Amino acid sequence: VYAKDITTSADIFVGGTKFNENIGEIALDAYYKNAQTASLIIKDEGLGVTSVQYYVSSSIYDYEGIKKIDGWQDYKGQFTLETNKNHVIYVKLTDTLGNISYFASRGIIIDDIAPSITGITNRNYCTSPTMTVKDTNLKTTTVGGKSVSLSNGQYSIPVGTYEIVATDIVGNSTKVNVTVFDGHHPSAWQDIDSDTHRK
Repeated sequence: VYAKDITTSADIFVGGTKFNENIGEIALDAYYKNAQTASLIIKDEGLGVTSVQYYVSSSIYDYEGIKKIDGWQDYKGQFTLETNKNHVIYVKLTDTLGNISYFASRGIIIDDIAPSITGITNRNYCTSPTMTVKDTNLKTTTVGGKSVSLSNGQYSIPVGTYEIVATDIVGNSTKVNVTVFDGHHPSAWQDIDSDTHRK
């Protein structure tokens, strides 16, 4: 039987937040910046739970998929969710009559990698350079404090002096400072290449 048919339940705690999601309605939308510790609290108002097992997957399963899981682990205490992975915690409870119930966490994304900004560095340019910003969980890219829209991850930087910041959903960020001149800059700058100047 399923969780709705018997009077046992499992609360799944990750970083102090409790999860107990409806299987079939799980979404990958719980974000964390660092590795997290997970634990279970079992509530039993039925015949008695004889087995508590869990399984951590990067996949979202429905009931039929959960029943096919091979590799359940006996729950013996807290366990760690690694960084830079997606996680869904599934819990399997078995009572004294052999009834089985399943529970699940929300989809958990742990990301400690900052967005990458390529095509520019902390320097000065004679013509507008094009930067490329990449991050699986990118939230915003700002140029001079103003949010900009990327086209296929790219943006051409206009004339001016800017701090460019790319930030992902959990707050990892990368910053680059550039100055873009409208053509060749006076002799205070030394040519580095055909389109770049540096002091």
